[in-house]
Amino acid sequence: MTDLALADVTVFRRARAALSGVSLSVRAGELVALLGPNGAGKTTLLRTALGLLKPDGGTVRLAGADPAALDARARARAIAYLPQARPLAWPIRIRDLVLLGRFAHAGGHPGPDDHAAAARALAACGLDALADRRATDVSGGELARAHIARALAAETPALAADEPAAGLDPGHAWRVMGLLRARADAGGAVLVSVHDPALAAAFADRVVVLAGGCVTAEGRPDAALTPDLMARVYGVRTGPSRLALEVTGLAP
Repeated sequence: MTDLALADVTVFRRARAALSGVSLSVRAGELVALLGPNGAGKTTLLRTALGLLKPDGGTVRLAGADPAALDARARARAIAYLPQARPLAWPIRIRDLVLLGRFAHAGGHPGPDDHAAAARALAACGLDALADRRATDVSGGELARAHIARALAAETPALAADEPAAGLDPGHAWRVMGLLRARADAGGAVLVSVHDPALAAAFADRVVVLAGGCVTAEGRPDAALTPDLMARVYGVRTGPSRLALEVTGLAP
């Protein structure tokens, strides 16, 4: 089953084509990684897939529906979103931060099912011991896991994450991507933008590489992430071994 599909999507931003004829799909049980240089169109693609931007051409379908036509609550029940910017306005407890992921289900009145879903997400992310800590008092890696837990608590069929590993050391980045991989393995459709090809190679079923708002490569990481592609898209040349990340004691 295809949970998310974009077909020939074009989006103009400030009279410029931020996306041009982009097509991709994400099926249940699959993690698809978006790669590309800064300004390639990754965030625009994610926001369009979520229905936050309406395409100027082409179609977007989320579980068969146009996400832009759904009300905010229905959309949030269909796909969870982890944006690139995740500001904290107050020193909220980790437990309550994760419970915010249930807002589309519970509104301002979470019930037993919502607390149970938040508890499952806390456990999945290894945050039980930190549940009553303030989000402003934990490390960057711990806070990143808390934001992942918030998205997981929604228990939506699909999940989109914009650079969830940005600013993290390799160990924390590996763990965060492992949580998204586990969500896909549990049947979720996961679309995630990453900057590190090694993370995509380790965790993604497929990669979609953007450059200038266009898809320049798509396929299994071992087939798509070639040295020639890296040179063409990023302007750097590297050997194939540089695309494989080995972290002692860690595994996807």
